[in-house]
Amino acid sequence: MSFFKLKTFNIQQRPWVYQLGCKLGQEDALIIVSCSTNTCSLWGSLRAFIIKDILLNPATLQLFNAEAVSSENSRSADTQQN
Repeated sequence: MSFFKLKTFNIQQRPWVYQLGCKLGQEDALIIVSCSTNTCSLWGSLRAFIIKDILLNPATLQLFNAEAVSSENSRSADTQQN
């Protein structure tokens, strides 16, 4: 199976990268999140339609990223209220 590195992030963004990977996984994409000391990378299977769409239109990844950040922020607000 072939994977493509979609984007590399700062390691401090790892929670958002994980959420983004979960969102993409809900679209039936196989996702890998790899981390080093300073960076965190998001990889997607080239067999998944959504990954092909992201490669052809990188703005698609930004939309998923915005959704992941939004859901993380709302989850944090819920936790703080409890």
